[in-house]
Amino acid sequence: FPSHDIVIEDEETDSVRYFIGHRRIFAPEFRSDFFLRQFPLLFGAVERGKVSVVGSPCALAYGMPDSSGVSEVAAALPVSRFVEVDTFSGLTISGGRRLRLQFLGNFDSISVAHGAMEDYMKLKRLTMIPPFIEEYITTVSTEPDTSKWLTVLTYYVQDLSKIEKKR
Repeated sequence: FPSHDIVIEDEETDSVRYFIGHRRIFAPEFRSDFFLRQFPLLFGAVERGKVSVVGSPCALAYGMPDSSGVSEVAAALPVSRFVEVDTFSGLTISGGRRLRLQFLGNFDSISVAHGAMEDYMKLKRLTMIPPFIEEYITTVSTEPDTSKWLTVLTYYVQDLSKIEKKR
């Protein structure tokens, strides 16, 4: 996909993904602190729930931030099966059509990748099925150079023409 020189994979999958997480609504200035506090607690919950982590820490976002930057997001870990532990909720995402891209760079510039996804969805007449996933493959704990941080974005989508036919 030519937008922003970003490659978007458009694929069907029947794989089911499971997450355990904590969902909150908050302003952007609290986002980093929220994730820094939640991920250690989530790893403890996974241990108590006797499940395996099967990927990197994620943000599950239930839409784009509103005009003031407030958004609903879950700090989450992908796990091997459905589990709920203490105050942490389980989430299942079924297969279907998904868009994926790999973004290399600082989290502060990830809006470029989201813009590419939005452009692609408009071009292909798709709509997102929340939540979208930001999976943080590389972070400051594994790579000090922020230009080398890898984040995988996944949007589950459906064709707008199929929705319009159902009405």
